Amino acid sequence: MIRIAICDDDPLFMDMVKVKTCDYFKTTEQEFELSCYSSGKPLLFADKEYHLYLLDIVLPDFSGLELADLIRTRNPRCTIIFISNMHNAVYDSIRYAPLRFIRKENLDTELPEALEAFFQRYKKSTDTLIVSFKEKDSEILLPVSKILYINSVGHYLEVHSVDGIHKSRGKISEYERILSDSWFCRASHGQLLNLRFISYLSGDFVILSNGLQVSLTRTYRNSFISSYMKYQRTVIHAISI
Repeated sequence: MIRIAICDDDPLFMDMVKVKTCDYFKTTEQEFELSCYSSGKPLLFADKEYHLYLLDIVLPDFSGLELADLIRTRNPRCTIIFISNMHNAVYDSIRYAPLRFIRKENLDTELPEALEAFFQRYKKSTDTLIVSFKEKDSEILLPVSKILYINSVGHYLEVHSVDGIHKSRGKISEYERILSDSWFCRASHGQLLNLRFISYLSGDFVILSNGLQVSLTRTYRNSFISSYMKYQRTVIHAISI
């Protein structure tokens, strides 16, 4: 379930944001929960964390920027969207890595696009996608979030996960197609990496979170780097002004 918090001291405008946000998520068939706050302190002292925060800049107790700073400290993986008439605050807001800065007068056009961007990010960062592999006479089901990388070895695939190595029949090109929307990318002809597990990237190689160093071949280098940059912008943080 996606948990969403709206914080704005104008009850009429907050209700507009609530209605438009509910209307959007009803189209996604995704379960969601929405809470509204008229100031920052009740939001901070709430007994839950949220996936998405829709914050005004001007609030009665402290600013939306101060609120975002405190939220980021407690919940670094959350998504923040500012909705404000304080246009000059957009540059100060960048340090809090918001997904969007929406001008209140443009709510009708900018909020649906921002919610769509958040939802796509959310889907790609969740563990819901399960991939099946054939191992001897059985089938193994692995969440994409647990697959570090896949090696092609002869007619077999070595699927390296956080739980161990699984040997499966199949073609790496087939799994590249299946996982193309789940942040997997070819580093070489025989290696498909999960971008979630990259700790370091240079122009010639990457280091995964388990310490493995993988060389980027010339054929795949540019597309791999481009995909990783897109992953960082989309999943880790992005801003559109």
